[in-house]
Amino acid sequence: MLLPPLNTPFCDWVTITYRSDRPDLRYVSRLFLEGLHASVHPLGGADSGWFAFGNARIALRGTAGSGIPMTQFVTVGRYSDKSYHLIFQLPGIGLQLLRSEPELFRELMRELGSYPHRVTRLDVGMDLPVDGADYLADFKSRFPSGYVQFTRKTSPLSWLLSVRDDGRDTGTVYAGRGTRSRVKMRIYDKAYEILQKRKFTIPPRTRIEFSLETEFGASLFDALCPDSLFWHLASPDILGKKPADVPAWFKRESFTPPPRERQSRAERAPLHVMKSFVDDSQLLDGLIEYVDRNIGPDGRRLLKNHIGRYIDQYDASRKTLLSDDV
Repeated sequence: MLLPPLNTPFCDWVTITYRSDRPDLRYVSRLFLEGLHASVHPLGGADSGWFAFGNARIALRGTAGSGIPMTQFVTVGRYSDKSYHLIFQLPGIGLQLLRSEPELFRELMRELGSYPHRVTRLDVGMDLPVDGADYLADFKSRFPSGYVQFTRKTSPLSWLLSVRDDGRDTGTVYAGRGTRSRVKMRIYDKAYEILQKRKFTIPPRTRIEFSLETEFGASLFDALCPDSLFWHLASPDILGKKPADVPAWFKRESFTPPPRERQSRAERAPLHVMKSFVDDSQLLDGLIEYVDRNIGPDGRRLLKNHIGRYIDQYDASRKTLLSDDV
């Protein structure tokens, strides 16, 4: 499971809006394809106007002994291109993958920031290695008035709690929810959320997250380097004193990273390109593990034969499913 490093601020969402001048979506598509193996697909039906950058990843469903590998479309970015505006969004998983490819991340931000735009939403957060029930109980005792201040104005707190299997209260505390505040905060038990939604157990983890609207003035710099912005909001009331090595945050009217030399995968040998796509395929990894576990010694041979037949019949059948006779 992709999770950001603990005790390190990160950007968890960014929405960018353009009017007349817009990024080159063909170039953006190439960056996603080359860097993350993510291609463009319609999202929400042909009439929705939305398109997603995504790739197929393996998702094992069921028990460890009988899990069936299924492809899961993972959206790492999406956009809506209409005559009067372009909306471009990067969700948390896309940003996490981009952070693992720093040069790709900067180049994408350079392209997106090279045209007049507004950052209409930006979320920054940080995960703490703390039990959510402990943190929320302590937080409630620190703010008995029911209000907290992380901007010039105080924000009301609201709580959404449930009881864990161990009998302790946990969940989420919100600040500014349901108000017109340009900054909203939520603190929640991330480990409990993952257990409830995905049935995975992870070590204790509490997430502190701020969601900023257009009026706050965040920029694409804050998506690349969120430390200053996060601590500008979290210090001093939420997390105490800002670390000495974190620069003070200031509003940037615009931000475009300088261009960098970057070798396009199209400039590499075609054989190298093909091998890199195969080597990075999580779907193949999952299929190999599945046949090893469920078919036995002959599993890999049968899988190899089936893939060979799929390739041989591709032009004629256009991906028609093969028979079970292997």
